[in-house]
Amino acid sequence: MIKRKAVKLLINDENNSHHAVISRLMKNAKRLECAVAFAKIKGLDSIMPGLELGLASGLKARIVVGLSFYLTDPGLLRTLFNLRERFKDNFRFYVSDSEATFHPKIYAISKNNRSTVLIGSANLTGGGMLGDGNYEASAQVDDPENKLFQAVVEHLDDLINCDEIVELTHAKLNDYERLHNICKMQQKLAKLRFDRMSQTPNAILETLQDFLAEMKRDSSENGFQIQVATRSKYQNTAAFEISALANVENIDSVSFLEHYERLIQCFHSGGLHRGKNIIAKNPLAFQNALKDLLKSKPESAQDAYEVLQGHFLDIPRAGINVLTEILHAIDRQKFVVMNQNAVSGLRLANYTNYPEKPSKSSVNAAMYADFCRDAAEVRDQLGLSDFTELDALFNYAYW
Repeated sequence: MIKRKAVKLLINDENNSHHAVISRLMKNAKRLECAVAFAKIKGLDSIMPGLELGLASGLKARIVVGLSFYLTDPGLLRTLFNLRERFKDNFRFYVSDSEATFHPKIYAISKNNRSTVLIGSANLTGGGMLGDGNYEASAQVDDPENKLFQAVVEHLDDLINCDEIVELTHAKLNDYERLHNICKMQQKLAKLRFDRMSQTPNAILETLQDFLAEMKRDSSENGFQIQVATRSKYQNTAAFEISALANVENIDSVSFLEHYERLIQCFHSGGLHRGKNIIAKNPLAFQNALKDLLKSKPESAQDAYEVLQGHFLDIPRAGINVLTEILHAIDRQKFVVMNQNAVSGLRLANYTNYPEKPSKSSVNAAMYADFCRDAAEVRDQLGLSDFTELDALFNYAYW
């Protein structure tokens, strides 16, 4: 007779729970494999009696707990650390040790030459095991040939071999506990501030001011001072390259690319290099756009946008990010870069009437002028000197 897997839905309700099923399955079990994103004392306490009894009776167990976002209780880590010391031959305990988020919820239990595997949403917490305020669901898979169980074992073995999960040490535990406590206190402060600011009319502006203050404290290459200095240097170079490109004689695709590549290296918008070869098929049209802009010297954002848009509509891949980067390079006081990051930045300031993904076809000259006006209001309220500084802040907040 062919053995078939039976699959059913496990939820936490008055008739059943993850705790009840796991505890029942651990009786006389031979092996337990558990991997969860995070864990808390109440969840562990719900299965601890069966786990200790099983280990004392020869159960081989391996538990892996994620440390991402500092959600796992340090006390639980200490409890499992001590449990490993008590049952050195039977119990292995690992924690995540990677920049990648560790997010599985797997409980695989083998007994009597067959296995049961739970895979779903339930972490090793009170909410996950007992349903304390949580809705949880798992697929409970009867695995008579142990194939799914073995796949779980091999997956965890691979993570160990790649050092994505490691055995917990005293030093790592103490360091995690320190950072966990800092994180918990910061979360409490953030909630208190949010509760206060949610009732404050100027809360959005205050939030951007906080981002700006944090960015100014940041001494890395992402910090305010370095970002503004770097952007200003590149902007001056971009203005020079725009003039040089506009004056290339007998321009063709090769000579266009030579100048255009230097130009887009000065721009902060990402992905511009992907369209360079397509734009290079229209070198004269692009050059005429620059000549027209430099000759007309438009004063308003609307007029400046109209000049370039009139040319760029017929040049594939010459998008709004290229268009407004050029305008911004010419005058950082008048013309703001309009791309997805900048639109998201203005949304932080509660200006929501712009396309989330702006394009040269969805944004006309009047809308761009409005965007520059609204950006100027935010810039002035934050005490920034130009749109270069504002764009740097928007990118810092966005990422």
